[in-house]
Amino acid sequence: MSDITISAVKGDRRQSAAINALKRYFTVKEFEFPSSGAAGCDVLFIPMLANEGSFETVCRTLKDGALVLGGRIPESVRAFFESRGYRVKDYADDDALKVRNALPTAEGVIGIAIRDTDRVISGSNVLITGYGCCASQCARLFSLLGAKAVIAARAPLQRESAKASGCGAVDIGHIGDVIQNADIVVNTVPSQIIGKREIERSKPDALFIEIASFPFGIDRQAAAELQRRFVHAPGLPGKCAPITSGEYIADTVKEILLNDKEGER
Repeated sequence: MSDITISAVKGDRRQSAAINALKRYFTVKEFEFPSSGAAGCDVLFIPMLANEGSFETVCRTLKDGALVLGGRIPESVRAFFESRGYRVKDYADDDALKVRNALPTAEGVIGIAIRDTDRVISGSNVLITGYGCCASQCARLFSLLGAKAVIAARAPLQRESAKASGCGAVDIGHIGDVIQNADIVVNTVPSQIIGKREIERSKPDALFIEIASFPFGIDRQAAAELQRRFVHAPGLPGKCAPITSGEYIADTVKEILLNDKEGER
């Protein structure tokens, strides 16, 4: 066990799973926000999408120059800690965690598709925008279920990678040419690329699933006006697989802390 002491803010099931996993490697003191916890800790571990309330009492738990770790930390929270001399790292920016979370995200998308469509997935046409970690996992799982996946990606390398994996592929600027065949549309691109013009060309019973971050990729208002089924599905790992997601976060936090410790030597 490392000699690092963590002051951990309690949260949802994902946060609880992360805390329990971290206890295998570090001394962890849990407390309810905003009450103060154990004094003199090296690290403050806050839940993903941290509360934007006052952290004044929480600071009493930390050593000078302590490390604050959280996921998708609001700018106001980051500014608060940095103005008091604490170091802040956002574990959600970690590339390895993004790869880890791609699988529970894709499984969540499959669950939505099964729940919100009227036909079996096998034989369905699925249009997926982008070809990063989440998109590639979605394509893989849909393909395993017998669906025909088409990737709309901007980079030629992504399109060739998609083709090598057995998917169809088009330039992202040509979504309008293929959306008319799609039973399911999954967006992973955080930039609006599916507007009213594209949605008008889609099937009346097509299902649109949005998993990208703000500013998103699907025109939600247009989907509503055109009476298309639309599901906004943020944070799927924490909703669909909170225990696994929490363990992934713990693995990432452990790596960050051990690397940080190594860097001090």
